[in-house]
Amino acid sequence: MLSRALLLIFSILFLTVSATANTIVVTSSADAGAGTLRDALATAAANGTSVQDIIAFNLPDLTVNGRTIVLQTALPAISSNVVIDGTTQPGATFGISDAKVKIHFAPDKTDQHVVLFMQNADHVELYGLYITPGNINRSMYGIVFISSHHITIGKKGKGNLINGCWACITNNYAAYYHNTVHDITIQGNIIGYSETENLVEGNVYCINLPNAYNVTIGGPASGDGNLLAIGYTGALGTHVYLSYNELNTIGTFFARIQNNKFQTDAAGKNELDPSYFSSAIWLVGNSISSNDTLAAKTEILNNVVSGTILLQHIKHVVKIMGNKIGTDITGSSSIARNGAMVMVYNCFKVWIGSDKAEDINYFGSGSVQYFADGTKVLITKNKYLCGQNPIYIQRTLTQYDAFLPFCIISTYTDAVIAGTALPFSRIEMYRNDDCSDPNTCKNQTYVTTVYADAAGKWSYNGPQTPAMIATATSPDSLTSEFTAPKINSDSEITIQATCGKNNGAILGVKLSECTEHWWSNYHEYYNSKDTNIANLAPGEYAIYASIGKHGCKVVEGAYDIHDISPPDKLDYQNIEQPSCGLNTGSITTGSRTEGLTMTWRNSRGDSIGTGSSIYNLYPGTYMLDMYPSKDKSCLKTYGPFTLQNQSGPSLLMDKAVVTSALCYSNSGSITHIKATNITGTATYQWLDSTGNLVGSSPDLVNVPAGKYRLQFKDESSCEAIVSPFFTIADSGAVKLQTAGAVVKISDCSAANGAITNIVADNAASLYWIDTLSRTKLAATKDLLNVPTGFYKLFASSKEGCTDSTATFSIAQATANPISVVAATSTSETCARTDGEIRVDSIYPSSQDYTYEWTNESGNVVAGNVLQLDHLKAGYYTLYATDSNHCKQRATTIGVDSDPEPTIPANAHIAPATCGQKDGSITIPGITGSAPLQYTWYAKEGTYIGSTQSLVQVSAGDYYLVVKDAKNCISTSLTYTIKDTLVQLPAPRYNPLEVLKGEDATIGTTGAKTGTYELYSDKNTLLPFESNSTGVFSIKHLIHDTTVYVLVKTPVCRSDFADVHIKVIQKFVLLIPSAFTPNHDGLNDVFRLKYPQPVKHYRMVIYNRWGLKIFESTNTAKGWDGTVAGRDADTGTYIWSIEVVDETNTKQTYYGQVTLIR
Repeated sequence: MLSRALLLIFSILFLTVSATANTIVVTSSADAGAGTLRDALATAAANGTSVQDIIAFNLPDLTVNGRTIVLQTALPAISSNVVIDGTTQPGATFGISDAKVKIHFAPDKTDQHVVLFMQNADHVELYGLYITPGNINRSMYGIVFISSHHITIGKKGKGNLINGCWACITNNYAAYYHNTVHDITIQGNIIGYSETENLVEGNVYCINLPNAYNVTIGGPASGDGNLLAIGYTGALGTHVYLSYNELNTIGTFFARIQNNKFQTDAAGKNELDPSYFSSAIWLVGNSISSNDTLAAKTEILNNVVSGTILLQHIKHVVKIMGNKIGTDITGSSSIARNGAMVMVYNCFKVWIGSDKAEDINYFGSGSVQYFADGTKVLITKNKYLCGQNPIYIQRTLTQYDAFLPFCIISTYTDAVIAGTALPFSRIEMYRNDDCSDPNTCKNQTYVTTVYADAAGKWSYNGPQTPAMIATATSPDSLTSEFTAPKINSDSEITIQATCGKNNGAILGVKLSECTEHWWSNYHEYYNSKDTNIANLAPGEYAIYASIGKHGCKVVEGAYDIHDISPPDKLDYQNIEQPSCGLNTGSITTGSRTEGLTMTWRNSRGDSIGTGSSIYNLYPGTYMLDMYPSKDKSCLKTYGPFTLQNQSGPSLLMDKAVVTSALCYSNSGSITHIKATNITGTATYQWLDSTGNLVGSSPDLVNVPAGKYRLQFKDESSCEAIVSPFFTIADSGAVKLQTAGAVVKISDCSAANGAITNIVADNAASLYWIDTLSRTKLAATKDLLNVPTGFYKLFASSKEGCTDSTATFSIAQATANPISVVAATSTSETCARTDGEIRVDSIYPSSQDYTYEWTNESGNVVAGNVLQLDHLKAGYYTLYATDSNHCKQRATTIGVDSDPEPTIPANAHIAPATCGQKDGSITIPGITGSAPLQYTWYAKEGTYIGSTQSLVQVSAGDYYLVVKDAKNCISTSLTYTIKDTLVQLPAPRYNPLEVLKGEDATIGTTGAKTGTYELYSDKNTLLPFESNSTGVFSIKHLIHDTTVYVLVKTPVCRSDFADVHIKVIQKFVLLIPSAFTPNHDGLNDVFRLKYPQPVKHYRMVIYNRWGLKIFESTNTAKGWDGTVAGRDADTGTYIWSIEVVDETNTKQTYYGQVTLIR
């Protein structure tokens, strides 16, 4: 180890190394050969990486062709520690760029893909180059660096021009996708443009860096920014794509993107071709939570962006500030015709804007959209031009709905704007200027900020503009959408006008988040207190909703109201005649039938069908009635339509007479049906509804109520004629139907049983009978307010028909069992009537009962509540009454008493001494509800302290006030501390060590109240110095010293304290650089000039080969110039001295001494 140290010493003493950069000049624009770029790259690689190689240019031909390098094959990979600087080339730049040297492949070299390539490179810088593939090829790349670090591409005044590439700058090439790059700086470049500022076809990615971090694109100065454009019709392009996979690899930051222009001209005033819809900035992280969520590791600042900023899975803070998103560089006009927005998905926290004016983002026609997935998106004080939905929340995961912010304006007057939000939200008020489209809320400018209270209520009563809206940011930094009226027509119902009346209506439109609404038919306005509007004439209508009378409004419509009436005549009609007397006829009509009801009738007025056409008709006369479905006031009848039998017999049923049966007897009949055009003998068969034969003559008589039809057949070839069913009613029949009857039992408190909901068909009179007492009761269908018992209902018709029910039983109600499942009691404290009882859970349900509380005396203290407040200690009983008015005791709950704190009268009192503050009072055994608060006061009420025991106080009278956890207070007796005279103990000082010649400061370790006096001698009458702190300074000590200190009060004093101060020295090295051991008594020995006391000392002398020739551990002993008793040679020797001085400081010194003889 010693020999290695000596080698290091000799290297420092005798060796010097210098290094400078290598400059390689390119003098030929040829593809290969001496002086070419290819040759320079090979030379730089051969030089190694310890020294930086600068590749400069001095091409003699200053024309464009003379400064263009046309490649036939790929260039060698760029090695580490290399600078390629095209700005060193004499001549003009290429158009608007800083580039002076152009590099591209020959047009026929479509098998070549990368212009500049590097792998595992470190510290590479590229400046002033015009890089283009030379042909538009989807697989062409400008600059590719794989697993490389500290790469700089351009800077202010030395930018590159890159265009025509699938990816202009990337590490995503071929099989190298999973490589990581970091510390990448891209500044001052023009990417995707020609030298004349035109868009170049072929660019899909300007910058594409997956698995990257510490990436800087642009910078704080305007000249640091890049000009970026994409132009590829076959794909959705991206100006900047960055991602990272391993979150822990992010060193200082992920990405800083600042002062760049995306898809605009160089001035940032106009958008380039909008047909290339693009993501301007697309940043992707991963789903691993970050350990560092406070630092903003991604910043997007001061850019002009005509495109989308998309953030995904970034688990650290992202700042988006000071940008022009979809506007020109001034922020005054919208230029992004395809929209420009910020989209955030599954990130940690994103700040868009801030309280600083310079951080405001300007949005054109785009917006901020984020997913409700737990991302915290803080959006504040930005400026929005005429765009729809400036903030939009994608609600896809319902588990986050409860945490989403909201902002509602519920009051908007000339004096105040007020509404609701989440509690303690920050409410930002914006001026909402009116743009051309009245159906959107646009042009938002920040005005001021107010805050919601704990209930979420907020208000603003400052200066107003005609239209103001707001956003709300929750305490956990999540910003709501802007307030905007909402119209929902999902449940809307339009009722059309009928019969030429103004009776149309629009119902079911739902409004939210608005303060005003009105209807319009585009000619006049209709005020309506709700969203339903009626009594409308035919026409088109729209509903408007707004925040404030002149504020942001939206409109929904048009809702069409038109008249529905029967037509004056049918558009057409067609009659199909029957034959053989069968029901083979039909009537078909045509007309506008929307909203109309159509009913067909036969000559007897019976309804036989609906719709515009009817089929299966017998010979006869028919009518069609038509009217709006709910309005018969304009009913119109069409017809008659006559159907004549074309051949064979007919049954003439138009004049049939149906006679009802009476009281369920066989007295019904069907007569006056006549058969015509009969051939031979005719047969008549009457069939009931079950097909049983009930008659065989033309007239059917003496039959009960029911359905019957006639089957007729003569001897012709026609089939039998079967009539429709005729219905014989039962005239006078009465029927009591009890299937839906409801029996109510009689309550505990009253005779209020009931039997209801019995249906009585054709009953002229009714009465109830108590079947036990045979007493006749109410003559009504419903039996009400009767006691428990047995009851039966009787009914009769006006024709004398009767019916009765079975016997009903009404029972007596009993109390429904109740159980108090959970209840709590809070004690009364300090006799303050502040006890509480809360019943938290009742089975079966607290809503099934009414309640009453009584105290121990039986007095009612509260009704129909489950919580009692302001109670004295005692027992309280809860009574519950159910729906049957049955009352029962539910529970009895006690309220305990918590008394005020107890302070014992006995106290331990220690007197003060010598007028000092060293008295104390200790009171053991204080009790009360913990925690207890203690406050001591002097007798006159002066606050003294807040500890349980009173200490370090002077003589006097004191008392204690104790407050417990329930805010109960007790006050002690007054205690007296007396003063006594004693000899004070000597103050305590620790021994001290100081350096020789320095001051010594002494201080007592147990300070007491009084006056401290410093003496140089105990026998001295007057002190050297005095003060109240016991801290003294003794100046410029040379020798060990003892001083003396005492403390005294006006009436007492202490003994002296001896304070010992030891004076020590710090080692000072004074040693000659040469000596002459010639025994002349002068400078014969190499040693310390001034030996001094130390704790450890070791001097070693080495010859020039590192061999030890002398050693001493005595500061007074040195080397006399001999080695093993013989004189050493004249020359230079190395020495080392290792010392630990009296201050315990360890030092090692090295040097050289010259021996002269």
